[in-house]
Amino acid sequence: IIEEEVRRCQAITGGMLSFVRQDGGNRSPLDVRELIDKTLALVGFQGRLNDVKVVLDLGSEPLRVRANEGGVRQVLLALVVNALDAMEDSGTLTLSAAAVDGRVTLSVQDTGPGIPTPLLHRIFDLFFTTKSARGGTGLGLPIAHKIARENGGDLTVSSAPGSGATFTVTLPAI
Repeated sequence: IIEEEVRRCQAITGGMLSFVRQDGGNRSPLDVRELIDKTLALVGFQGRLNDVKVVLDLGSEPLRVRANEGGVRQVLLALVVNALDAMEDSGTLTLSAAAVDGRVTLSVQDTGPGIPTPLLHRIFDLFFTTKSARGGTGLGLPIAHKIARENGGDLTVSSAPGSGATFTVTLPAI
């Protein structure tokens, strides 16, 4: 776990540097279920899932993408950690994935307070954070958004105050 996370941290640093230089990254075939399992194992190891109900809705068909593994894991980790932060480590975290029209969509949904409507258009802005008092840097979501796009996909959000938030990563299926 430590060796994997050191490599992931190196990729994070590279992701931050990618804002000032272009980096294509190595893409390989990836199983989305494995990526989800690794992400949840890491967060679970940190004890953040103790009071959280985790719901997985991954269907039965294969879910494979060609992408940079470290990058996609970083995206998933950022989305799961943000969801847990929003729910203050209790509530329901739902991860769903499906193959639709040659793409794989992966959604991370929380039962937190939701994102205030006036802030929705800013959440992917570099250095914008609502968590500065808790150590937020405003880098997680912008880097996640950039990683999704570098891998031929996108990252979107939907939210309503009081109804949680849903972040959806879409990547080309293989």
